[in-house]
Amino acid sequence: MNRLLIANFMRIKKNKLFWVLCGVMAFVSLMTVVTAISNRATQIDGLMCIFVIPVEIASAIFISIFFGTEYGDGTIRNKLVVGHDRRQIYFANLITVAAFSLVLSAAYMLPIEFWAFRQLHYLRSKPLKLSLLGF
Repeated sequence: MNRLLIANFMRIKKNKLFWVLCGVMAFVSLMTVVTAISNRATQIDGLMCIFVIPVEIASAIFISIFFGTEYGDGTIRNKLVVGHDRRQIYFANLITVAAFSLVLSAAYMLPIEFWAFRQLHYLRSKPLKLSLLGF
């Protein structure tokens, strides 16, 4: 089971789509923050709860491609020939998917926490500078 997990995590680490989706999640979160700040929102806490929709869409895309190639290339058959049970294979895939979803959630939430909350503090503490900038 440990070898299955290590193999799955190494495949995810090498996968370019994984890194692209993490970047897209960070970009989407920053764009929602910029939109909220430009609309003069005073609370950015609600943005933390919106992450579910983009993360679900990105997870569905990645999981179907990631495990579809595993099935199409015959890797599952090779894992069965080596001696792993189907339950071990599917449970390792489940753990991998859960960890991937947590990483995508973190890729969405971390830019909000590090950038948006600082910007909100800046908005509250510097009203004169913001009025001069036209906000």
